[in-house]
Amino acid sequence: MLGIHFIVFAPIFKEPIFAWFGVPIALCGVVGLVLALAGTGPPTIGVVAGILPGTIMFGAVAWSAWVGRPRIE
Repeated sequence: MLGIHFIVFAPIFKEPIFAWFGVPIALCGVVGLVLALAGTGPPTIGVVAGILPGTIMFGAVAWSAWVGRPRIE
């Protein structure tokens, strides 16, 4: 699952933004899995487990680039 490795990388690279978007992305993956197991159609799963996490990741990166982020030493 994509979001999990971002959560792990947050303390390693001292970048809290990784956790900020890693958690919602991981949750999208879990919801997508539940929807798949429930027999939901591929378009819905694609939106929840594909488009939504991509949008979250893009938003987090755009926000970080726009406002900047302090380095944690």
